[in-house]
Amino acid sequence: MAEKTKQSSKVKTLIDQVKYYWKKPAKGRYMSFKEIASYAFGGIGAYLIVCMSYPCILGATNVFLSGTIGIGLTDMYIMYVIAILSGIPLTGLRANIVDNTRNKAGKYRPYLLRMGIPCAIIFVAMVWFPYDKLHLIVGDGQMFGKSSEYIAKCAVILAFNIALQFFYNFFYDAYENLIHVLSPNSQERADVASIKSVIYSFGPTVYNLIIPLIAAMLKTNQTDIKVYRIAFPVIGVIGILLVFVVYANTQEKIIQAKTHVIQIKFTDALREVAKNKYFWIISLATWIGFLETAYSNILYWLCNYGGACSQGTYAIITTVYGNASLWGMLLAPLCIRKWGKKKVQIVTNLFNIIFILCMYPFFHSSAGPDGNIQNYVIWAVLACLYLNGIVGAFAHILNPSIQADIRDYQQYKTGERIDGMFAAVAAIGSVITLLTAGILPALQEKYGMTAAMAQKVTSDASLMSRVLPGT
Repeated sequence: MAEKTKQSSKVKTLIDQVKYYWKKPAKGRYMSFKEIASYAFGGIGAYLIVCMSYPCILGATNVFLSGTIGIGLTDMYIMYVIAILSGIPLTGLRANIVDNTRNKAGKYRPYLLRMGIPCAIIFVAMVWFPYDKLHLIVGDGQMFGKSSEYIAKCAVILAFNIALQFFYNFFYDAYENLIHVLSPNSQERADVASIKSVIYSFGPTVYNLIIPLIAAMLKTNQTDIKVYRIAFPVIGVIGILLVFVVYANTQEKIIQAKTHVIQIKFTDALREVAKNKYFWIISLATWIGFLETAYSNILYWLCNYGGACSQGTYAIITTVYGNASLWGMLLAPLCIRKWGKKKVQIVTNLFNIIFILCMYPFFHSSAGPDGNIQNYVIWAVLACLYLNGIVGAFAHILNPSIQADIRDYQQYKTGERIDGMFAAVAAIGSVITLLTAGILPALQEKYGMTAAMAQKVTSDASLMSRVLPGT
């Protein structure tokens, strides 16, 4: 009874604190509860827009563009290289814009809507574009040894992606980096990042639930473009409305003199960032961890191409998988307080490797009598991914916290607040990614996984066991 009374008292105290500090920060803090709630709740909309990028942005593992749109793996990699290389000067342009922004709304807030709205429009346009009608414009001839319609299709996808290199990356950076300037308190940033991550993860959870359910209602699977033509317009509108909540209810708090004139040259900013040792340590850890992105499509492959489960079951699986992040996000600030960011970063990365490797044994001799992957495989893989998701979610809190500390350190050392240029220098990592990502199309085509084959549910379990671990 006494324990119950004590818990009730804690809840009442928390409610009173929320009411009292709803519009003003508590002592020693810089963000009110209203601002925290707006940043977190509006993040649902930001991540609904982020989810729309998964099937649309070029990459070596994009099964939507290869299996649904019909882009060959090698051709997609070539387009990916062109898009990334075109994005490097655009990254420099974004960096220069952010670092020289003189707007009352701040460095990042103005671009939540200015870039978010074009992003949503581009994503909707990509799934509604009449790719099957391109032959009416370009004819039925041949170009570069392939049909003119196919080359035109590749050109359209590439054009959309070059635009996204500017708009989408600008939007993503604006929302993610906003926490860097909402508070100068490092621990407060970690706490808010934890709250934000728990709440915004509702967006991907809903997305991963709705997409397979729409596919089930249409009696198809997620390789059917009609699924996205129904979902994307609604997701885009809801996403932008929620992003407006962030824009309207947050305030950037960069500590600088009011008389300070912002005028940062591109070359000067580049030189200063290049001297920041902490930036290079964190960037290196990110670049050598490129293989962690390989597991992201495994559940999708097992369901849609391996026949391991129905679309309804897949909706449940992705919902359960999404829940894993919750526990990591809740534990992260507590672990940071106890052991510090560096130790938590090292330990979680080690566990990432272990849990990813645990999936490998389940892809051997896993075919059933009907040729499909046996049902238990997808559940076993889910268990491994669930554990990996818990430790992987720590990154959602660690990365923004560490990145904000790096920028604070830069300002302390130089007296100048440089934010955008860090993203420009980090573009070096995209070149490394280009080299490593090229391995995947070569392996997939070696084992015969072409775009045409990807449109069918494979019945060769041995092929799946070779392709999936590297997907």
